[in-house]
Amino acid sequence: MDAKHFGARVFALLSIVGAVIFALSSLAGIAILAYDRDGDVWVFLTLISCLGLAACLFSFGVRAFRWSGGLRPPRTAKVKWERVYLGYWVLFCLYLDYFRPSPVLRSENDHQSIGVWIAMAILGLGLIKSADRKGTS
Repeated sequence: MDAKHFGARVFALLSIVGAVIFALSSLAGIAILAYDRDGDVWVFLTLISCLGLAACLFSFGVRAFRWSGGLRPPRTAKVKWERVYLGYWVLFCLYLDYFRPSPVLRSENDHQSIGVWIAMAILGLGLIKSADRKGTS
């Protein structure tokens, strides 16, 4: 095994372990907020969305681990669901920043962040649009 494949295997294992830890911490946060019934709806939505990010990280790690071992990836799907989800996450963060459902997110310089909002919207929509595999070979 050469250095490139060994490095990919190490980072794949770190990705899988990180995804498991991230998912368990998100589930613990959801359980704590559900038990106390003290959470905000936006906090619940963010924690549930974090489970999807953990699934993306786990999927990336498994594919990298298979590649580093010389195995072919499983049959490809028609839609790259990781890109759709990352595009959703970017748009969700844009929504949280724009509508500010939490008083913690309030800022005084709204006019300076319009460029960031436009860039995030283009990035999120571009990720979702590029997820269709029909146009690629």
